[in-house]
Amino acid sequence: MLDIADIAELPELQKDYFISDVNIRTSDGAIVLYMSIEHVSENTKPGFVSRRQLDNLSSRLAEKYLVPTAVIMAPSPKLEKIGQAAELLLKAKFDEIVEEANFSFLSSEKVNAWIKLTRITADSTAELESYLQSILNESGVQFLSCQWVGENSTLPTPINILIVLKRLQPLNIEGFIGYFITNYRDINAKWLNRQLDKMLKKQLIIRDKVTGNYALTGSGLGLIPSVRSKYNSDVARALELGKRKW
Repeated sequence: MLDIADIAELPELQKDYFISDVNIRTSDGAIVLYMSIEHVSENTKPGFVSRRQLDNLSSRLAEKYLVPTAVIMAPSPKLEKIGQAAELLLKAKFDEIVEEANFSFLSSEKVNAWIKLTRITADSTAELESYLQSILNESGVQFLSCQWVGENSTLPTPINILIVLKRLQPLNIEGFIGYFITNYRDINAKWLNRQLDKMLKKQLIIRDKVTGNYALTGSGLGLIPSVRSKYNSDVARALELGKRKW
């Protein structure tokens, strides 16, 4: 198996690509690179690394060392503060309907939102979305899309599933249902299997064929917003689990 010491260009990569940590994944010998989402941009510019550059780096290392290469994006405290400020502004302006707001940064410049409302109407969501767009643009962040969640949702959203997996991984179907059943009375194994299959196809999660346990991939971890609710989990723990189990 490849050893980290065998990656001759590692010091240069850590400097040029803002790599904070490197690990060799025991399951398949893959090179796993860790970096903050704060340093990722949509296009090439000084002080940042574009997604295309990261894709090219992954391909180059995979070709040279004959092993898969993955880049895992860790959350950024700076971007989390932007999300927290946006949530406070939303609650201040729409205090009667906004219960909770979470944000998933895809880069330093793009974000998706997940907002829980006490009631959902076309007028309220349109006004909310317009306001959110304006306050995020002032921070230099492009707002991409928003998922609206009603107070009486009877099934967990895909983000709910990823957040719980991040906290409890590795987790099997029974574990998911046991966790969700209290708050989502309509959840069942058939429905949950379909959702997990979709995530497998998108490479957001992986499944151990022997145990039936699921765990997040780097892509799945990167989609999870910074959450301060009952689903909150320690990012460091999730990353450490990833180093050991992916």
